[in-house]
Order: sequence, then structure tokens, then C-alpha cells
Amino acid sequence: MGRASHIALVAMALLAGLFEGPAEIAAVIAVGLLLAGGAWRDARLNVADLGVGLWLVAGAIGLIGSPAVLGSAPTLHPLIALAYVAGRLGIARADDTLLRRLGLAFAVACVINGLYGIFQVAFFDPPLESVIIGRSAAARLADPEASGRLRMATGLFYNRLKFAHVAVLGLGLIGLAIDGAIQERRTRGQIARAFGAAVALGLALFLTYRRAAPAALLGAGLLLALLMRRLRLAASVVAIAGGILLLYFLTDYGRDRIDAAALELGERLQIYQAALTLVMEHPLVGVGHGGWAGSIGAYLPPDLSAKVLRNGLNSPHNLGLQVMAETGVLGFLGFAAAVGSSLAATALAIRRDRDVQSPQATLDRFVFLGLVALIGLGMLHSVLYHVPVALAFWTMLGVASARLET
Repeated sequence: MGRASHIALVAMALLAGLFEGPAEIAAVIAVGLLLAGGAWRDARLNVADLGVGLWLVAGAIGLIGSPAVLGSAPTLHPLIALAYVAGRLGIARADDTLLRRLGLAFAVACVINGLYGIFQVAFFDPPLESVIIGRSAAARLADPEASGRLRMATGLFYNRLKFAHVAVLGLGLIGLAIDGAIQERRTRGQIARAFGAAVALGLALFLTYRRAAPAALLGAGLLLALLMRRLRLAASVVAIAGGILLLYFLTDYGRDRIDAAALELGERLQIYQAALTLVMEHPLVGVGHGGWAGSIGAYLPPDLSAKVLRNGLNSPHNLGLQVMAETGVLGFLGFAAAVGSSLAATALAIRRDRDVQSPQATLDRFVFLGLVALIGLGMLHSVLYHVPVALAFWTMLGVASARLET
């Protein structure tokens, strides 16, 4: 049973960087095998476990009287939180061999996805989306000067937000691997391969033209470097940030994306105001898991543009507002307690082992880096809205929560 759960966890890590549906299936299988194998018997309930439980219960109660359609995809979306169990009982307890396999599987998957994204922009967009789910690519993503080619990479997720937000996690993991290889004075060939993977994935991430994703990763990287008292690493992160900003200014579309930032922020503020009104009218347990889309329409201004209206109906584009709108103050307190306590415990472990180079130490650093990056992204996006991003978030939170027992 233990070997089977290990295989399922590796499959989950691999698929998490490639295809969201199969990744969900692998996560459910891994959780089932871990529970069947008795991995829960020696686990002690902690603050994070109780916080996640409170978030789940508050959102379930909020569904009573909510306009949400029971059984719809948004209502069932919290089931992705099952990945918390995989991280908590599986990955957090993995030995060094399994951790290396998990890290390699996820990093390789992200690079493959990135290479696919580069191919979409440099050559043409394969019609896999229409073959797999019968949907044609969005016309606004197509390059107007080259038929069949995209001007922005979407990767195998066929969604540039999903790809960018998962890619930053893969890039962060590869960056940690490069730093570890340099610290351990590994061969130049090993370092060169890891560096090549980082360049490929970094280029693909740039081609998504998502501004917040690389900014969130670099901010999290700077915080991690300062936490480890690695001033040279912190300076390197700042230098990389400057280089990425320069790349944006060197491309026409990159400059357009920077120029549009203020306008898009203004549009988001309209959505945020409506979200706050909804929260004020449903303060305790919110409108329930998945209740956002069916409830927010009554609070959005009638003169919104079609784009802002579509974005507003999808999600509040803010992690805190999404949690408060759907689970109220009770759910938000549980969620904040789970995230805050887990990050604090992981930060203490990182400080304690800042001079250690091991798979376990790298896992702690990656989880901290990933969670901080996604929380940073959560200021402008609902990172629990997209399946692959939510899957990664809950898995990393599960791993981090296990540090409360050490």
C-alpha cells in the first residue's frame, strides 16, 4: 500500500504540471491509498487542520439559501482541498528518494509544458484543445500576423493564467535546485542542465505576458533569501527582476501590458467594491462554496463594460475577498489561521536549517516560496479559482501544516 501511494504521489506531481483533470484523479487516488494504508493514525490535529475544516464547514453552511447550483463545478471546487491530505500525510513524510522523484517529476512536467508554450508562439498552436475538449482557441490569443500561431503562450493548460501561475512554482523549484547544486559544488554539467531548464521555463513564462506571476515569484524569492540570511542570493533576485522588467520594455506587447496595468487595476477596484458589499450583507458564513457567480451579479454596477462584467462574474480576483464572500468571517478566520500558522512553522524550520542542503530542507523552502508567491498573486487573482493552481496550493499547504508537529 505504501509503495502504491508513492507511485500515485509521483503521478500527481507529474500531472500537476501538465493536465489538470488527470492530476485531480491522481490526487484522489493518492489520498485514498494514504488513508487506506493508515497514514492518518499517528497524525495529530493541529491549528491548520482545524482551520481548513472551519473553512469547509462555513462554506457548506453558506450554501443554505444561496443561489449556487448544488452539484455545479464551482460548488464542488472545494473538493480540490483533498490535496491538502496528500501533502499533509504523504509528501511531508516522504523520504529523500521519494522527494527527489517528486521534485524531478514536477519540474520536468513544467518544462515540457513551457516548451509547448514556446512552440505555440514561435511556430504554431497544435489543435490539441479542440481534440481533447472540443473547444477552439480564443481568437484574442492568436497572432494577427501569423495564422495558426499564438502571440501569448497558454501551454498544455490552454489558459495562460493557469500556465503562468503553475510555471512560477516550477521555476521556483528549479531555482532552488540550481542554488543547491552550486552550494554543494556539483558538476558543471548538472548545473548547466538545471540552468537550461530554468531559461526555457522562464522564457515560456515571459511569453504569457503575465505581470503579477513573475513579480510574485521574485518577491517570494527575495523574502526567502532574507529569511535564510543569504544577501548575495537576495541581490541576485533583485538583478533578475530588473532583467525581466527590461525584457518587457524591449517588446511592443510587453510595453502595452505595462501601460494597461493602471486601467486594469481600476477595473478590479469596481469588482472589489461589489465584493465588499456582498460580504457586508453575508458576513458570517458568506454565500457558500461556489456561490460567488450566482450572487455577485446583483452587486455589480450596471454600466460595467462586457469585459469587466465577465471577469467579475468569474471571481473577485482577490484571494481574501473570495474566501470572505463564499465562507464569511468564520471561513476567513479558519483559512487565515491555517495559512498563517503553517507558514510560520515552515519559516522557523527554514531558519533552523538555513545551512543544510537536503531534499527535506529544499521541500520546506519550496513550499514557503510557493505559498508566499501564490498569496502574493492572490492580491490580484483568485488563486483557488483555477484547478491546477488550487491543487498546488492545497498540496503545499498540507506539507507546510505538517511542520506544526515538529
